[in-house]
Amino acid sequence: MPEQIIKSEHDFGTKKERLSISISPYLKKKLKEMEESGEFANVSEIVNLAIAEFIGKYEAGKLKPRKSTEEIAEEIEQGKHEPVREEDLGEEGIR
Repeated sequence: MPEQIIKSEHDFGTKKERLSISISPYLKKKLKEMEESGEFANVSEIVNLAIAEFIGKYEAGKLKPRKSTEEIAEEIEQGKHEPVREEDLGEEGIR
């Protein structure tokens, strides 16, 4: 039986490179749910779409670079941030 090739409307070409990343259990669960919905061929397709959209927004100037740790620490010292309360985090909680 020939190998089944699943094609979707979200094709970024055939040449791919492998990348190993670490994600939260919550994100992994959501990716699996999206894959199982049948709307996407696999998790790689979802990740490729998300990254392509992020890069597009970044290059269009719609995303601001994240602040450095030093900048955030300075803002905390200036009282510009409220402390995180565990009840505000829902199921994820503080780790």
